Amino acid sequence: MSLFSSDGFTDSAGTALGSHRGQVNAIWTKHSSFGSSDVVITDVNRIRNNAAAGAVYYTSAAPFSPDYDVSCSLVYLSDVNDRVGPAGRISTTADTMYLASHTAVGTHRWILSKTITGTTTVLGSDYNQTLTASQSYKVTLCMRGARISLLVDGVERISAQDSDITAANRAGVRFTAFAATNTTGQHLDDFEAIDLFQPPKLASPPKKRAREFFPERYVLPPTWEEKPPSVKEVKELYIEAREKLPLKEQQGLLPNRFRLKPAKKQALRLPYPKDVNFDLLRKDLQALRALLESLAQLALKEQKALEAAAEAEAKRIRRLREEDEILSILTHL
Repeated sequence: MSLFSSDGFTDSAGTALGSHRGQVNAIWTKHSSFGSSDVVITDVNRIRNNAAAGAVYYTSAAPFSPDYDVSCSLVYLSDVNDRVGPAGRISTTADTMYLASHTAVGTHRWILSKTITGTTTVLGSDYNQTLTASQSYKVTLCMRGARISLLVDGVERISAQDSDITAANRAGVRFTAFAATNTTGQHLDDFEAIDLFQPPKLASPPKKRAREFFPERYVLPPTWEEKPPSVKEVKELYIEAREKLPLKEQQGLLPNRFRLKPAKKQALRLPYPKDVNFDLLRKDLQALRALLESLAQLALKEQKALEAAAEAEAKRIRRLREEDEILSILTHL
């Protein structure tokens, strides 16, 4: 399931619902074919009817399918001749919808109904429940194909089979003719619309391009979020490890795509696969460079040691020759 619209009605008291913007895809539109009343936000961030006329509002979010749930928290404050609750499959051009509502006149009861071009029909049997003042009750309109049901606090209370409204249309709320105040009537809060359909995930990018140029060690798991390096970064990455090699040897070691042509300067063109761990590759190349530099320093030290040993040997040989010449002169005296 996926949440496609929600609203906690946090706004200044008295703000018209049509001027309010909700949390998730909740830009509200007053239905032009039903009533003339305005729904407003209360001083405790709920919504209520503001005049003795009905009102239907629907959100800007379009469901993925006709099978979705619409729920609200209903807060009862006083007995009123009003039917209040979430509505679904609301036509934006006709007074057509399903409604899960509560009425607080006479016997308190939950009612599941449908309205087709202005004609309302009750579905199933009403469920009687006396509500406690100021307490919140979560009412859900659940639509699954032709099966329409009403749930209160997660428990199904009414269900019916009806196939008169099959289009997904829109989700919203409905108030009938009663002018509530911030302390009277029935209020709604915590609007949510949840689609049964789960939108498909984006396919992972293929690894083939990365594996053509990079060893398995540097290939990341599939992701769309990897940012490819710039031309400059990749050029530095490859040239850094081979900066001391002659151009001819560079061309022999690098694939054709990475070869530098001495006759003409041109940008290094790469496929930039998104699933390559360039950070790891850069670290390995830096480590390789550090190792080569250490080996070069060690070789330099060994070369200096050999040169010193050769110099010492040359001095020893010269000294021996000088001693031989002295002995020869002494012998002839």
